[in-house]
Amino acid sequence: MIPVSKTYFPQFDKYCSYLERIWHNGWITNNGELLKELTERLCSHLELPGLELVANGTIALQLAIKALDIKGEVITTPYSYVATTTSILWEGCEPVFVDIDENTFCINPDLIEGAISDQTSAILATHVYGYPCNVDKIEAIAKKHNLKVIYDAAHCFGVKLNGESLLMHGDASILSFHATKLFHTAEGGAIACRDQDILKRVSLMKKFGHIGEDEYLDIGINAKMSELHAALGLCVLPQVNTLIELRRERTELYNQLLDHQELRTLVIPDNLEYNYSYYPVVFTDN
Repeated sequence: MIPVSKTYFPQFDKYCSYLERIWHNGWITNNGELLKELTERLCSHLELPGLELVANGTIALQLAIKALDIKGEVITTPYSYVATTTSILWEGCEPVFVDIDENTFCINPDLIEGAISDQTSAILATHVYGYPCNVDKIEAIAKKHNLKVIYDAAHCFGVKLNGESLLMHGDASILSFHATKLFHTAEGGAIACRDQDILKRVSLMKKFGHIGEDEYLDIGINAKMSELHAALGLCVLPQVNTLIELRRERTELYNQLLDHQELRTLVIPDNLEYNYSYYPVVFTDN
């Protein structure tokens, strides 16, 4: 067997040093010291004004939909992991599928307007394999029709478009930190957006909607990341640039050795700083 999605394990001793801090503090969840530290380091690394760490990427999608008050129909892509669609359904909305661009595998922006109805409230698009959607066209459509935009950026850790984090497009972007991802916390995720009020609402909702012990301000859910998961993230994060470089080297090797008459690869745009998380190929139809 070839473990095509093998989890990266950091040095065990390093992880144990963080566990010692957790045991010393006696604080294992509920916005602990390590979670705060990881949040700050991720904002710095990804050059973001803020983000909220949560238990996984799926709950990040659900919280984004809830925080943006999205109702009715949500235009989305049929080519993504199942969580993209089920999050829409879980939040009581109706997914409306628009086909993909065969050159990028991302949602085809030229087909979006034809799917808009008086019930449409949002677009939920996926940056497939970390390659960017046509964010400019999608933004123009959203502004024209007064729609919210969420990007499923589960594969986009560290990806930059025109020198800026790809996560800064749309009303919100979500990340997955599942064990198979470039950066991971075993299980985890995050929501990033420019609007600090939206992040504050996410922060409130992810901890049952209450402040302190008995003051409730909103309907919430338990979507918190634990200190154990934050500790793993703190071990993995310093290695991310090295991991990206190793993946880039392997990508170049594949490009040299594979028979490109028998398959097609996606071309990395010149204005994209890619993370080489995936190497998607399309085989010729025999």
